[in-house]
Amino acid sequence: MITALFAYIPFNGIGIQAVVWLIGPEILPLSVRGPATSPATVTLWGVDLLIAVTALTAIEAIGRSGTFFVYALMNVACIVFVAAKVPETRGRSPERIERALKRGGSFRESLELS
Repeated sequence: MITALFAYIPFNGIGIQAVVWLIGPEILPLSVRGPATSPATVTLWGVDLLIAVTALTAIEAIGRSGTFFVYALMNVACIVFVAAKVPETRGRSPERIERALKRGGSFRESLELS
């Protein structure tokens, strides 16, 4: 069980956690960065709380292996989503990202053009 917990933490970190803590503030325009980061953070912590509150019930219902398998599947889904939908922002300035956002259309394509 300890091994499963230690595996969960880094895989959770490279999925949705990375989007909220790293990429979210990078792609949000400066004018709304603070107010928009707040609901994202509250949502993330709310889901983390939901996982913590339901973990023991899930273990009783489907067992330890089943519970961590479900958590693993959720993390895989998040990682796939991040890989497919979240654009790479490394090496791009906040101003360049904001210009790409203002262009409209596909953010990923606009970011590549800028």
